[in-house]
Amino acid sequence: MRKLTKRERILLGTALVLYAGFFAWQGMVLPARVSLETAEGRKEYLEKLLEESPKGEAGAGGQQLPGRKLEPEEADAILQKLAEDTGMEMQSFQAEKTQEGSPPFLKARFLGRDFRSAQSFAAGIEERKFPAALKWIRAEETKEGVELSLGFQLYGKETDG
Repeated sequence: MRKLTKRERILLGTALVLYAGFFAWQGMVLPARVSLETAEGRKEYLEKLLEESPKGEAGAGGQQLPGRKLEPEEADAILQKLAEDTGMEMQSFQAEKTQEGSPPFLKARFLGRDFRSAQSFAAGIEERKFPAALKWIRAEETKEGVELSLGFQLYGKETDG
């Protein structure tokens, strides 16, 4: 096998650098650029939605939300009705005081026969557009069935949907 000349080594090195640069561009730079453009498009869309949204009472996270604040007693009644519709039974419901002017933080515990009823209950909250910022939700299997616990903060009036 013969030794490569200086000219052949330079040409081969240049080809390898171009080859590596091409794959670096395709594998890292181009996807990052596409991701950035997508994120910018989403940001513009969300800003447009925010500008077009109706102004109402300040809700969770400082967002402007329409309607009046829902009282804990109303939330209790709504959750009991939803629990009845999905085969769950309310075990406890409590409202904790928060800072002045903010709606209370609510905790509720439900008992159902299986995970399917707990899943139906959670889906029912979303379907009814329950006016709350859900902070946590837990489902645990117990001897009696499935215990579903949730913690949330109310921010407006329930909407039929």
